[in-house]
Amino acid sequence: MRFSSAVFAGALLARTAFSFQSGSSAHSISRMTALRSTAATEEAVAAPKSFVGSKLNDLDIAKEALAKFYDDIEGVKIEPTTGGVNNIVQYITLPSGERELLRIYNNGCDSMRVKWEHDILKQLNTFDLSFGVPKLLESKEGTTMVRLSNGADACMCELIPGGLPKLTAVEGIGRASGELNTALTKVDIETSRCNVAPYWKMWDVHHAVTRESFEEEMNGPHFDEVRETADRILKETLDIVDRCEGKYQSLPVQLIHGDLHYDNVLVDEGKVTALLDFEFAAF
Repeated sequence: MRFSSAVFAGALLARTAFSFQSGSSAHSISRMTALRSTAATEEAVAAPKSFVGSKLNDLDIAKEALAKFYDDIEGVKIEPTTGGVNNIVQYITLPSGERELLRIYNNGCDSMRVKWEHDILKQLNTFDLSFGVPKLLESKEGTTMVRLSNGADACMCELIPGGLPKLTAVEGIGRASGELNTALTKVDIETSRCNVAPYWKMWDVHHAVTRESFEEEMNGPHFDEVRETADRILKETLDIVDRCEGKYQSLPVQLIHGDLHYDNVLVDEGKVTALLDFEFAAF
């Protein structure tokens, strides 16, 4: 199997987790996400006890969230969605048959990040895009986010038709990504509100990923089976980081999605219907 080191390095800088399905190589390449997985585990220490990753193991919390949006939640059906590793997202079927989405944030109770995402989404929903982005519903208090008794934030969104593309609709996703990048240049939001490190500062994006730990991992025995490719990826990634911290500093900066991968895309009959999850949008 051939790996594109340019794509791989870009994925690292965007904190996107890719899964390569190719026998023993899959195990070696999966080590690339080990540092991020460790970091997620460390962050989970501060998360509400009701949460385990993206799994809902406390139905009362979901019902508490729903009660902040609806007067009567008797007969409401709650079902898990597929995909996603951070937040808890559930399909909600109302007694009327209408379906919506409930999202409970598992981000260490970071309300600032939730407000940041919601303000971006509210602006994007005013643009004429060829695909949808989450459209937030208002709670009974007139807000798009509500605080739960366990400290987490939650929101409701309209359900957008489509399913996960897996490894399909590549060209359509590329076009939608470009369209989104153009739209994000028009979002008017204070850069000081962003509490995510700029993605070109690779070693500042997450405390569990340092230059030293990255080099140690890439030079370790887990990559010996793909040593030539691993060495090329390491060199090109470090070159990109050095350029970003050096001569690229004079280049203009814009808001980006920051977490755009297959689990954050919906397609229907080959057409991109939505780009999702703007929680990690940053400059």
